[in-house]
Amino acid sequence: MYWAEGTKEKDYRTGRRTSLNNSDPQMILLFRRWLEKFCSIKEKDLVYGLYIHKTADWRKAQKYWSKILSVPVGFIKIYFKRHKIKTNRKNVYKKYYGLLRIVVKKSVNLNRKITGWIEGIYK
Repeated sequence: MYWAEGTKEKDYRTGRRTSLNNSDPQMILLFRRWLEKFCSIKEKDLVYGLYIHKTADWRKAQKYWSKILSVPVGFIKIYFKRHKIKTNRKNVYKKYYGLLRIVVKKSVNLNRKITGWIEGIYK
């Protein structure tokens, strides 16, 4: 899961915090549970961001994610994406709730540890 969806360090961009971006609520909840259970991360160490198109109903999406995550609406910061009139996007209907990002505060070392786990599994 993190291998595919998580933030990784690059040679040109080191010091990245641990984060995951996804629009699937089950994936988000699984990642949060995994952080709690295997990485001893507490809820207070998590930051949530909602990336959504300007033309979407961001209030509805914020309430949706607030309910999914069981956190107050104010805990989810909104980031707007510019709307392109011509789009190939298929997620423009009523069930579009944007993309949620979970970031772990002060987690550069955790990101490196996860990278090590992935490399260990791969080898």
